Amino acid sequence: MALTYLSCTDNDANLVYTCDPCNTTEAGGIRSFGLIKKGTTVTVPLNLSSLTAQVEAGTVVIIPATRGTYDGGTAKMVAGFGNRKEKRIGSDYVLAVKAPTYADNAAFMEAVENVEDWNLFFATETQLHIVTEDCTLTTKAPVEEGLDTDVLWNIEAKWFSKTKPVITPLAPIVTLLKCFEIA
Repeated sequence: MALTYLSCTDNDANLVYTCDPCNTTEAGGIRSFGLIKKGTTVTVPLNLSSLTAQVEAGTVVIIPATRGTYDGGTAKMVAGFGNRKEKRIGSDYVLAVKAPTYADNAAFMEAVENVEDWNLFFATETQLHIVTEDCTLTTKAPVEEGLDTDVLWNIEAKWFSKTKPVITPLAPIVTLLKCFEIA
């Protein structure tokens, strides 16, 4: 019986890095944040009417005005084989978001923390990042000593994934990410 060598690569001969000297960088900051009930499909490319219907049905919840950070992931390694000391099996991710409107959202934050079936998305300057993995959410609202401080909701989302979040242009749904006043 002959020895057969299998390739574990996925068409890496076709990998192309895009270099655009005129390109502007993406500005950071988590500007908006959303929760997606597990089992809800968010299609890419985004469709405004479809996502609006999901918001109206309560399967997508948007927190339109936030600030926060995303760590980009920390590689999770296991023991390797042969000459390879370690093997990457995915990454652990952490998203930390601050949201205003403290008192009015206490019940909402309690419910968010008690439901374990969330996926999420977050917006930077022009891009939406969609996380399709199950996320663990914790919420808290620390009160600082100063009289000129704000009490904000701190939402922390953690997840593990073999792949990075899906990145798609924000433009089709940008109107959903604004806080509208009811007249």
